[in-house]
Amino acid sequence: MDKKKIITTVAVGAATLAAGVASVHADSVKVTKEQVGDETKITTTTTKTEATQQQIDKTKQEVSSQQSVVNQDKANMDNAQSKVNQDSQSTAKAQSTADQKKADVADAQKAVDDAKKNQPSASEIQNNQSAQKAAQSKVNADKSAVSSQQSVVDQAKQNQSSAQNTYDQAQSKVNDAQAKNDSAQKKVADDENTINKGQQTIKDDQDRINNQQTVVNNDQQKIKDDQDKIAQSSAKLQDDQKKLAEDQKNLENDQQTLTNDQNVANDTKKKLDDIKSQMGNDVAPTMTIDSTLLSHLKNLVNANDSLNQTPSQTFGNVSIAEEEGWLKGLENQWVDNPNDNYEVNAYDLSPQQFEEINEYATAIVNSIRAQLGVAPVQLTTNSMKFAEDVAKQYIADNWNAAVHHHDSDGIKEVQAEDGNVSSLEDLYQSWSSSEVMSSVTMNQLKHQVFDGIAGWISDDLDSGWGHANVLVIPATKYIGFSFNKDAEGSELPFVMHAEAIFSMDNPGNKISMPNTSALQQQVTQLRSQLTQQQNKVNADQAKVNTDKQDITNDQNQIKQDTPTALENQLQSDQLLLKNDQNILKMYQDGLQHDKQAIADAQKSLAQDKSVAEEAENSLTAAKKDAVTAKSNLDNANTALTNAQNKLNDLNKQLAKDEAELTNLQNQAAEYQKNQSALKDAEAKLAQAETDYTNAIKALNDAQKQENNDRDALAKAQKEYSDALNKLNQLETELKNEEKTTTTTKVEWIKNQHPSSTADMGNTVPLHPSTKPSSTTNTNKNTTVTTNNNQTVKSSAVENKKSEPAYVSTTVTPAKNAAAKENNANVVYADNVEAVKSAEKTVNNNDMITFTTEAPVVKEAAIEPAAKKNAMPQTGENANTKSTLWGEISLAAAGILSALGLADRKRRN
Repeated sequence: MDKKKIITTVAVGAATLAAGVASVHADSVKVTKEQVGDETKITTTTTKTEATQQQIDKTKQEVSSQQSVVNQDKANMDNAQSKVNQDSQSTAKAQSTADQKKADVADAQKAVDDAKKNQPSASEIQNNQSAQKAAQSKVNADKSAVSSQQSVVDQAKQNQSSAQNTYDQAQSKVNDAQAKNDSAQKKVADDENTINKGQQTIKDDQDRINNQQTVVNNDQQKIKDDQDKIAQSSAKLQDDQKKLAEDQKNLENDQQTLTNDQNVANDTKKKLDDIKSQMGNDVAPTMTIDSTLLSHLKNLVNANDSLNQTPSQTFGNVSIAEEEGWLKGLENQWVDNPNDNYEVNAYDLSPQQFEEINEYATAIVNSIRAQLGVAPVQLTTNSMKFAEDVAKQYIADNWNAAVHHHDSDGIKEVQAEDGNVSSLEDLYQSWSSSEVMSSVTMNQLKHQVFDGIAGWISDDLDSGWGHANVLVIPATKYIGFSFNKDAEGSELPFVMHAEAIFSMDNPGNKISMPNTSALQQQVTQLRSQLTQQQNKVNADQAKVNTDKQDITNDQNQIKQDTPTALENQLQSDQLLLKNDQNILKMYQDGLQHDKQAIADAQKSLAQDKSVAEEAENSLTAAKKDAVTAKSNLDNANTALTNAQNKLNDLNKQLAKDEAELTNLQNQAAEYQKNQSALKDAEAKLAQAETDYTNAIKALNDAQKQENNDRDALAKAQKEYSDALNKLNQLETELKNEEKTTTTTKVEWIKNQHPSSTADMGNTVPLHPSTKPSSTTNTNKNTTVTTNNNQTVKSSAVENKKSEPAYVSTTVTPAKNAAAKENNANVVYADNVEAVKSAEKTVNNNDMITFTTEAPVVKEAAIEPAAKKNAMPQTGENANTKSTLWGEISLAAAGILSALGLADRKRRN
């Protein structure tokens, strides 16, 4: 076989293995020579093409069509995979639900088993019901007994309470009767003592009067003698003496009237003091107004002028003398209270003292308003606070009330701050020093208040009766009183405020006033009587004073008309008579007083004895009633104790029986609870089994759907694998068709050899066997670009020698030479060095044979581009994009998919 045939066969065989198709076309060979020194460089380039252009275009069209098929199959496979993924999640969820429902069934079954263990038997239920009926009957009987006994106890309590009240009342009556009896007995003893002492006093008084009367009679006789002597001297003098006698008679009569009226007033005062003594501190202070002053004050009430504009016009005309008389009469009504003799500071009263003095002053004002028929003013917590705040404002403003009177601006501030207060103010100042008023008794402070109100009511002419007006008019609803020390240097340091309030947003709590009981009404009446009687005494006294003045005038006239000696004697005798008469009058007054005292004592004794007898009888009756009441109370207490003890016993038995019934009821409730629990547990078990059955069905449905979708996925995977395999085949075929192979060979020939291989023939004479002194090898890489734009590299070797190569005409195969066939004279060497190496082994030193064909060399394979739609591969190395193992794996996957065996998750 010739060399060309051998080479061609090898090339065709390689192409068939790579592609499996395509015809082999003729090679294109290019040989160039280049003369370099005394050598010739021969370069042989061989290019091979596997298919025609028409065949390549057809294959490209098939590749494009198959790529569309692959893309569609890939989309179908992805959709199928997405469904399988969703199905897998649904199946896992359904499996988890089924597992949970299965566990729920187990739990429910356990609950049923546990509930069955606690179920009562029929006999237990029957016994419980029977026991309950018996216990209920017993409890009902107990309750009936308790109810009946409770009625007994309630009645016993009522009886005991009634007996206790009766006894308390009886004992209280005993106490009251004892106190009244003690008081009555004391009064009887006092009356008897007064009478006993008074009778001796009267006897003594009468003896003195008789003796003194004799002296007076003697004095009168002397005067008569003197007058007779003087009468003889002048008729005028006789007239004077007559008038003097008449005036002396008038004086004697008027003096007796004064004494009688004074005794009546003293009696009234004594009665008033007695009632006050019974009332103690509860007596309310009053101020009795003279009828004339009362009439004027009523004019103010009728006008009701709260603006203080016209009081002077409505009050009426009054003289200063009348005004002074009214004030004197009111001030005389003051009565000391020994209970108030404790020390206070008028400028720093305690809250209790401040309230007490306000109650006192308000009571006086209301007593005046009551006489006028006007509703009382109210004393409240905030009306007192307003008055106190006004006093504080005077101090804060350093206000001199003695000079500037009312602090109007300061009052307006307080009115606004204390809640929109509408008011007017009365001020009263006295000469008392601030030092004295800072340390006085409550009695003295009340005296100042009493005098202040008396002055506002009766001595207000110079102020147009404005002070009186605000105290008595109906428009005044609330009132408050306060005190402060006037500004430094004031002539009247003590200042009292009366704040008459017409309206205020928040009056506060009303302050309760002292009582107005029947005794208080008696006090008021007696005070009114005493005032009238005292006024009459005052009138009597004025008349006596007038009589005395008339006598003085008569005596002066007689003195003028009487001779000096007789006059002196008469005056001396008259003076002696007067003195003796005064002594007689004193004795007579004393006798009258003592007689009156005895008369009063005797009258009082009769009354007191009657009262004492009644008190004694009342005390005896009260004690008797108390003994009876105590006995009834003891019996009631005993009956109540017995009834209560029996009730307690019944309640204890009831509690015991109720406890037994409750236990039975609780047991029955427990039975019902256990039965109900079993029913609930069985219902829950049935529901759990239903839920488990539904969960298993849902799991089977999900598994079935997943299996169906996995079958669809396997089918889509097979279709995609088949389409991809076909696409890869077409792409491989196209690459093989487009592949070109270029081989380059370089040879060096000594110039003495023929210029071409044709000229040389098949043998080349060799130079003598003289080895070169040195050899230089240069390796070059030649790069060739093919028409499919893929780059391959072939290795070429340039052998440059300083001397001609020596080759043998006969070359045998050696490890560094490529021997071709069995012809020792036909060789191919990759480089000249290989030829030199072969030269050493050949027997013919004169000739070497060359072939005209390009040598077959191991070429670098042109690698195909990575497949775009390749299935995932394994076994791929670093120098290839696809391997036989990858192709086998892809094919196997397609086969398995077609058989339905590719997915491990398939379930039956």
